[in-house]
Amino acid sequence: MKRTKRWMSACLCLLLAVSMASCSSQEAQTESGAENQGGQKTVRDEAYYETVEYSDPITISYCTVPVTDGVDYNNDDEYAKWWTEKFNIQWDIISVESTRLDEMARVWINSGDMPDLLSLNYNHSDAINYVDQGLIRRLPDDWKEIWPALAGAYEGTQLGEQLEEIFGGTYVLPRPLFAENKPIEPDVCYHQVAALRKDWITALGFEVKDSYKTSELLAMAQAIKENDPGNVGDALIPIGGNITDLERMFVDSNSAHASETHTKRATFYQDENGQYVWGPANEETLTGLTLYHQAYTDGLLYPEFFNLKGTEARDAFEKSGYVGMIFVDGMAKGFQQTSEYFREYLGLDADEAVHYAYVQGEDGYFHSPALVNMYIAQVMSPTMDDATFERLMDIMNYTCTEEGILYCRMGLKDVDWEYDENGDPQTLWTETAAIKDVHKAQYPLYNALYINSDDFNMVDPNLPQSYKDLGRSFYEMKKENSTLDTFPTLDWDVFLSDSINLSKVSIDYATDYAELAVMDGDLEKNWKDWIDSQMPMIQPALDDLNSMNS
Repeated sequence: MKRTKRWMSACLCLLLAVSMASCSSQEAQTESGAENQGGQKTVRDEAYYETVEYSDPITISYCTVPVTDGVDYNNDDEYAKWWTEKFNIQWDIISVESTRLDEMARVWINSGDMPDLLSLNYNHSDAINYVDQGLIRRLPDDWKEIWPALAGAYEGTQLGEQLEEIFGGTYVLPRPLFAENKPIEPDVCYHQVAALRKDWITALGFEVKDSYKTSELLAMAQAIKENDPGNVGDALIPIGGNITDLERMFVDSNSAHASETHTKRATFYQDENGQYVWGPANEETLTGLTLYHQAYTDGLLYPEFFNLKGTEARDAFEKSGYVGMIFVDGMAKGFQQTSEYFREYLGLDADEAVHYAYVQGEDGYFHSPALVNMYIAQVMSPTMDDATFERLMDIMNYTCTEEGILYCRMGLKDVDWEYDENGDPQTLWTETAAIKDVHKAQYPLYNALYINSDDFNMVDPNLPQSYKDLGRSFYEMKKENSTLDTFPTLDWDVFLSDSINLSKVSIDYATDYAELAVMDGDLEKNWKDWIDSQMPMIQPALDDLNSMNS
């Protein structure tokens, strides 16, 4: 009996020792090892990168969207070599089609075989499971002190700090759309605008304005169809676009809550009574669908718009020249692309031939959900060794510094760009070009490590100032011509709800709205029937949200 007690006591002591060692290990992981010999934390500021030398070579595995075939991301040219030599690394790039990225991420993470760095679309239900099971890496508690540039960009997402409160630490690094160059505060709206053939609409006597209602676009499109001001002939398409473009033009322009094209779960919102309702069932959605249906029945759309893929819709506008109007990205880079294509393929000056305008709803206001200041998130492997983790964090932090951003977006100093007498960066290129075409290894690697390209797009010296001003002005005009009902603030309770019923809601709004637009019979009845068919999935989610709200 005494021996049994002693044996049990010994076992308990051993278990306690193992438990304490495990706790100590866990606690150690919450503090970074990024210290100098004096035990002080080494802050990765710009001065640090001027003197640091990385003596040990490290290989970092990274899964991202498709890379360019035939490009050596470690040694392709001097640009690729500059990065790998500066940080003494080799990249092991795993390329995955964007449509399969989330599927592969789940497989790798759940199997414990994920790469060191992994890009994915943020899914809150998945993230909860990953954190609870220890499947993704928790960053050390002091990481913001050590990597301040990365921390500053991270905090601008708002989502990062929301997740910290939920998870009790940092496990996910949302990639910000905007960091230093956010065009409006506090929330951003979608950036798409309508591109119209200015030469055609002015020839028909229409006024050139900063914005149009959707019904005004239909009137111009009808006149283009009847008069063919560009002498296109049978190939003429008054309104171009695929099903997503047309959903944005007609439906989303009339309701901030009609779809989730721009913001996940934006269809769920509180009405004037504080009750959560589902946006596709509101009258504003029907207004947009009615205009969509009219455009189809009047023969204003591309007959095979259901089947348009990739850039086919935009190519018809910019390269073939037989489209009267289309929805495009309303930012400087997009304007520049249109200008180049119009000159190259159509022999036209886009500044004379194209006009850009944002689209209002029929109520005269701009409509958009608030966007999460994020596109794609980064997560890291919990089994990555500390040396690899620190090197990876050093690289990501550098890409968020003033100098690092320029190397990411403009190329090599004194080769692709230089500082002028005022200390501002200026291009050394004699012709406008995209960095990914000059340095093949830039995309998607250094383009997508952390801050998204939208931010630099606002200030890029390689782009005409007039286009940068125009892109910024659209954000400002949209915000000015909106209300809290038409451009509401982001509801974090909905976006980050862990409701199982809410996570089950999955609807392809662009496809369903297109089907309603072309469907025979009474549109309103068809719309109501569609709503009824969705309610077995929607109502439990609404019940969960309203019970949370009460």
